[in-house]
Amino acid sequence: MGVLFRTTLAIFFLGWLVALASEEAIQYTADSLSVRFTGQGELQGIELEGNVRILYQNLVLSCEKAFLDRIGGTIQAEGQIKVETEMGSFQADSLVY
Repeated sequence: MGVLFRTTLAIFFLGWLVALASEEAIQYTADSLSVRFTGQGELQGIELEGNVRILYQNLVLSCEKAFLDRIGGTIQAEGQIKVETEMGSFQADSLVY
């Protein structure tokens, strides 16, 4: 399980990306993970592919592929999306959260 926080400091360790300094954590698992950086070397986001599962606050998102955009502050997901919250659940083909 990886954890992504909103910050500019990132450490890559054993397939986990851990960025330190915020209260709002995004936890995730996937078959493969790619890290994107800006031209200035700042963490841009994380691409997840295959059996993706993202936990954020009270939301659980399952899908085939996702991009956690640190700079834009969004989660973009596609492929057999299922979202579960305390209020209920839904399914979709694509999602931006």
